[in-house]
Amino acid sequence: MKKIQYLCKKISVHDSRIIEALKPLSDIEVYETDFVKTELHKGSADIALISSLSLELEADWLSTFKTISFLSMGYELNEEIYDPTKRKIICKNLEAAHLIVIDNPFHMKILKQEFNFNGEIYYLPYGCDIEVFSSIQTNKNRTIGINRPFTPHYNNQLAIQAVARLLPEDYSEFVLVDYGDQEFFNKYKDLLKKIKLRKVKGHKPDTIRQFLELTNIYVSASKSDGSSVSMLEAMAAGRLCIVSDHPCNRYWIENGKNGFVFKSQNEEDLYLTLVKALNLSAESSNEIAEAARVRVSDEANWRLNSSTFARFLTDH
Repeated sequence: MKKIQYLCKKISVHDSRIIEALKPLSDIEVYETDFVKTELHKGSADIALISSLSLELEADWLSTFKTISFLSMGYELNEEIYDPTKRKIICKNLEAAHLIVIDNPFHMKILKQEFNFNGEIYYLPYGCDIEVFSSIQTNKNRTIGINRPFTPHYNNQLAIQAVARLLPEDYSEFVLVDYGDQEFFNKYKDLLKKIKLRKVKGHKPDTIRQFLELTNIYVSASKSDGSSVSMLEAMAAGRLCIVSDHPCNRYWIENGKNGFVFKSQNEEDLYLTLVKALNLSAESSNEIAEAARVRVSDEANWRLNSSTFARFLTDH
């Protein structure tokens, strides 16, 4: 059984899913750290799996592993490569890497064209539990929802501004997953008063299912993305997805076929796209919803993807 040292800055939902997938096939040690020194955990594993390309690591420590692998998050390759300090760390890590794991094919292009990376690249869409989300019944209500954290690159305020322009009779309500960012709610409290708001409490086991049961139209105004798990969950549940036209989103969404895209950071275009989606006929809405389900049914199946990746890494 291979020994794996898994390093991350702080264990996220994505980290937890990867760790659980690897446990049956490996002896895995997990560490949370911002900087890995040479003497830390030296030589005690076959594989280093590092959950960030911008995690600072010492070359002597990396040299103790047979296989050095990085999980690349979308934000790093979309945003952090333009930060000189972060870019320097990313370049250094890429020189040491044997394998880079990406969650969207767009990032393969960045790795090759921006960094001339010639190592092995493994495509792993984090996906979702298809069986769980495809069983959620179709929602006929004209309900709009957001399930993204309140960080700047997710740009939730743009979506709220677009929804606030709709007439009250245009939609049933606006569902927002509350992950506890009170600063955001305080900042936009006047704007939020203008919409028919319902909050769903985040960080609970049934949060996502409750959100999708209430929602008919899923909106993501992200300025930066990978293969968004919340979007894939919404597609699997047959929801109408409206997302920004970032290349990672356009990999999954074909405008007008299995969802809609709007010009990134363009409130007017998002508003017009919302109006279009809200005025679809039942037949058109059902066709788009079914096309969304079909699009993610195989490629975004986390149960299959995670087990395939675990076997690949432990056989590497």
